[in-house]
Amino acid sequence: MNFKNAIIGLVTFLFISCENSNNNPLVGAWELEGSSWNGEKMELLEPRMVKVFTDKYVIFNYYESNLVENDTLLAAAYGEYTFINGTLNEVIKNHTRSENIGNEYSIDVEMDSDGKKYTQTVKFNDEFTLVETWKRIE
Repeated sequence: MNFKNAIIGLVTFLFISCENSNNNPLVGAWELEGSSWNGEKMELLEPRMVKVFTDKYVIFNYYESNLVENDTLLAAAYGEYTFINGTLNEVIKNHTRSENIGNEYSIDVEMDSDGKKYTQTVKFNDEFTLVETWKRIE
């Protein structure tokens, strides 16, 4: 009887574990809603920046001033990521600026309770802090 209960418990645990591993709240398409750099609100350019997560990959666009002298260019990047216990770890695999390829970022993420928005905080060398709020668009 105990062996039967142990098997039922193990199967239930495996089923729940597999089910939960597919419930990544980041998977989908997101649009930048707000951004600040060291506490200073940043102006958002139109069209808004977009970030798309699959189960393993992230692709995003952003405006990069100084990419072209006296101009602002829409840049793009993609990479692989993991999301565990509120920490998003990104490894850049391709980027408009080739010197960013291979960069790794550890990002604190706070997801809203309804899963329609999240705020991410990135610290650069303990000197600069970027805070972004993203809203789900798909």
